[in-house]
Amino acid sequence: MKSVFLFVFLLLCCSCLVAQSVISGKVIDSDTKEGLAFATILVPNTLLGTVTNIDGEFELKLSEAAEEIQASYIGYSDQVLKITDLNKTVLFELSTQTFSLDEIIVRSKTPLQFIIEAVENHPENFSQVPFETRGYFSEKASMVNDKTNAYKLSESVFKSYLSVSIDTTEKDQNQLALFRTSEKGEFDTMLDEGKKIQKKIRKGKIDLDEEGNPEDIDIDIEGFTGGGPTDALEIVRSLLSLPFLEAKHFKKFKYTFGTPTTYQGKDLIAINFISKRKIDNSKYDGSLYLDYNNLAIVAVHYKENIKIPFYINMLIHGIIGFKIDEINQRINIQNQRLDSTWYPKKIQKNGLISFLQEGQTERLNIQQLFSIDQIEAEAPAQIELSKRFDTDKEKEEQIFPIDGLTWDKVNVVKTN
Repeated sequence: MKSVFLFVFLLLCCSCLVAQSVISGKVIDSDTKEGLAFATILVPNTLLGTVTNIDGEFELKLSEAAEEIQASYIGYSDQVLKITDLNKTVLFELSTQTFSLDEIIVRSKTPLQFIIEAVENHPENFSQVPFETRGYFSEKASMVNDKTNAYKLSESVFKSYLSVSIDTTEKDQNQLALFRTSEKGEFDTMLDEGKKIQKKIRKGKIDLDEEGNPEDIDIDIEGFTGGGPTDALEIVRSLLSLPFLEAKHFKKFKYTFGTPTTYQGKDLIAINFISKRKIDNSKYDGSLYLDYNNLAIVAVHYKENIKIPFYINMLIHGIIGFKIDEINQRINIQNQRLDSTWYPKKIQKNGLISFLQEGQTERLNIQQLFSIDQIEAEAPAQIELSKRFDTDKEKEEQIFPIDGLTWDKVNVVKTN
């Protein structure tokens, strides 16, 4: 009998150790040895996972018993490693992988015809009803100029009741469960020293804050985004309105087949696109990945270069003394399949604004990431009215913890 109790005790101890284990590591290209940014790390056949940071590094907290973890990246073969083989630090080395499309299918359809069919199939492939999620959300603003190299980081965990249907009349409901901030250095913008700015300050046309900085130029990352999952998901909800997927703009793009590839065991058709000319002052360049079987949109990666019209730039320069040299944004959207329906997995936005003033350049980089690690589709629960997140209020004032959820149990994305 004692041996039985001992066995049960040891079994329970082992289970606790597995439940609390933290596995860290890196995902790299097996040939170049370079880190793969925003690769997916997960427990196979579950939604439990995380994504790598810009250098390919990750930490995965396992809240349930698991035997394996898997690294996936579009264009590469998946790699699965047994947890018993890992020593808490692991290196995934992914190899590029392609497959051959059926020649008959390729020859019978152009890239644009595949896109048209994917757009038509979108409502059937993606959830058209609300679902419940838990996700990690981060916003980071970085500034680089001759005076500073600083950043401000905001991290949150949201429980949400969401819909990605373009026809929905229901509003998203979000509950802020965890929130924290960190920063490095001072955001000393060179724009404060502009002669025109200083002149306006002397004339009292620009107010100063308590620290003596021009209020109109204060760098606040909340001012660049909606501060929550709703803002991040807006691009998923309006996916079919992006110019390269909208029929009225098809003639303005060049579409070509990319290299067919795989992702999490699924064969993908890759279609590259590039705008032939500016569309509403923007140029686009990117790739679209479609499920080979039903043409579901598995991922969209693109860059948008926004050109500020000359007369607007001159107006800005005349008023406050600097020009906007460049505005670029990179968008990565990746989806995940649950049963036969597709849902968002991660949305990553990276915006770069460059300012020019008297021969000096200042760069402001805004990064936003929303990574969903839990989805409840069968019986999604709405968020209590009193706990619903309001973007017009301070985050610190509306934190409603979820029982047992702490930062040490959340799969965050490492920040450099």
